[in-house]
Amino acid sequence: MDEKPYQCALLGLTATDVTVLKSLVPSTVRSCFDERFTFRQQTSLVKARATLYLERAVPALAEAEDHWAALCLLAKSNHNIQANNRRRERRRELSKLAEMQRRAKRRLAMDLNPDGDETEDLSFYLRHGFNQNNGAGAEEEGEEGEEEGEEEGEGEEGA
Repeated sequence: MDEKPYQCALLGLTATDVTVLKSLVPSTVRSCFDERFTFRQQTSLVKARATLYLERAVPALAEAEDHWAALCLLAKSNHNIQANNRRRERRRELSKLAEMQRRAKRRLAMDLNPDGDETEDLSFYLRHGFNQNNGAGAEEEGEEGEEEGEEEGEGEEGA
């Protein structure tokens, strides 16, 4: 019953019932149950609501004594959803940890860099901008501006 709950001969489920249940049971668990709690920790009202919903959707489940069929399917689905959530969280935490370790290795490699002067030069150019033509272009622009200013200044003196 644990490995393939829909194939239990005692339930007498049809192929369409199995298809409906495979999508209906997980969605019912997600909508009715609190994902922080195990199946046993859920309130009886929530369990009853989910059980009746499943039994109305698939009448073959209602024939089981004490609603055991619907309760088993709900418990199994709740366990699977919680396990998937834990795995997902664990993968996220491991990827964050791996990224932090990669960053620490990069920082350590940067701190051990013997080319401190080269780093300071690059930092200066990144901060103030660097273009190979800046030095020559700035002087030419300044000279042109002075010449224009002199010409304009001469025109003002003559007026």
